[in-house]
Amino acid sequence: MKIFSFMKSLNAKTHIALGLAFLVTSTLLAASFLGLVPDRAGAIRDGRAALAEAMAASGTALLTAGDVRLLESTLKLIVKRNPEIVSAAMRRNDGSVALAVGEHENHWVATAGEYSTETQMQVPILAGNSRWGQLELRYRPMTETSLFGFIHNPWLQLLGFMSFISFSVFYFYLGKVLRHLDPSQAIPGRVRAALDTLAEGLLVIDKKQNIVLANHAFAAFLGKPPDELLGVSAGSLQWLDVNSQPLPKDHLPWLVTLRDGSNQTDQMLNLRNAKSLQRNFVVNCSPVLGSGHKPNGVFISLNDVTLIEQNKVELHKAKDEAEAANQAKS
Repeated sequence: MKIFSFMKSLNAKTHIALGLAFLVTSTLLAASFLGLVPDRAGAIRDGRAALAEAMAASGTALLTAGDVRLLESTLKLIVKRNPEIVSAAMRRNDGSVALAVGEHENHWVATAGEYSTETQMQVPILAGNSRWGQLELRYRPMTETSLFGFIHNPWLQLLGFMSFISFSVFYFYLGKVLRHLDPSQAIPGRVRAALDTLAEGLLVIDKKQNIVLANHAFAAFLGKPPDELLGVSAGSLQWLDVNSQPLPKDHLPWLVTLRDGSNQTDQMLNLRNAKSLQRNFVVNCSPVLGSGHKPNGVFISLNDVTLIEQNKVELHKAKDEAEAANQAKS
């Protein structure tokens, strides 16, 4: 139950990235099942068998020539140059060992038949037309049977690497792509047209403060078409406080709405556009609730009160001038 609760708490981007990563891993498993992925273990086994056959052919030639010393030197050189070979030996038909490199008797496990395995290769040695004995090669196991060997299994490492990399790439890629998808398609054209007729500015932002809707009045003040504001962070605009000082990013009123879902009303903010023109706004914020009654975004209205604020300043200035004139007359 905890796993299901955890999965439900993940956002849509994470769910999509996980799904795509599982698809890549499943495709890789299907390719392996169909034999499209190179068989590393099979290639190693073929290489071991080819080496054993070549050594047996060389041993047969040297035994026929009676050069046992050269055969021993060759056997030692091959074992030295191939770290995966633990030991090697030439065994006669009667079971006695004629030549041995390494602790062969301690490593070799006698078998009933003449079949080779991935760790023990045995190839017949001929002297003329009769069998002289056999070449025995003891190899290290290709995979460990312990937990350490399981973790270091190349196929498991490949699956783990592909899963992790696929999820990481898809997650960050979707983060970029989803920001540039046109969210206006989710809003009917007649609704957008109605919002554009309003004199006050309107914004709709998502949980990350990215703008998903801006009406014509707000976009016109910034000197941009409404579509160019889609995906732009509302917090990145030049917001100012009532004293025309830069407003800290964590003091924006819609952050409170995103945090606890409460309405924010009659918040005074100033905004400066790219041409350094400043406007005064009364800002109201309402949550856009999603599943679980948690805010998935905020509906922001911005009422332009610049003229009212300017009139207040002019009235204060006229009042001050009148009081100064009265004091001068008296």
